[in-house]
Amino acid sequence: MKLMSYAQAEKATKLAAFYNGVTAQEEQTYLKEIAYLQALAAQNGAAAVAPHPQAVPASLPVPAGGGSDATSTNTPDWACIRQHESGGNYAEGGGGAYQFELGTWQGLTGLSTPAQDSPPSVQDEAALRLFAERGWEPWTTRYVCGL
Repeated sequence: MKLMSYAQAEKATKLAAFYNGVTAQEEQTYLKEIAYLQALAAQNGAAAVAPHPQAVPASLPVPAGGGSDATSTNTPDWACIRQHESGGNYAEGGGGAYQFELGTWQGLTGLSTPAQDSPPSVQDEAALRLFAERGWEPWTTRYVCGL
């Protein structure tokens, strides 16, 4: 173990809490995807037996990517932003996939390392947080994307 200052311990605690939140969200998404695939498999199995397959009930979970720009970065708008900001490269220097300024990144995540040093799921979550606060305004490439 290495001794650390109180400030370093606070940062480590924030990072752990943020990471745990992202991990929990990824787990929920995974479970929704599994439920959706199981429902499709069940429907396809029923379709092989029945001459007229039943429609999928509206209560089934939405597959990943089916969310809005406010709830998922797996949309065409976000793909356009990533492409024009960094070529879609989460490891791109200067702020990762969304080209976060270091101060903005630190304010959103509490992390002292730059965005490009964080995994895609953390960068995506931070982008959604920033979008919730300020909409598309932080990304100058929004105009190219028609936003």
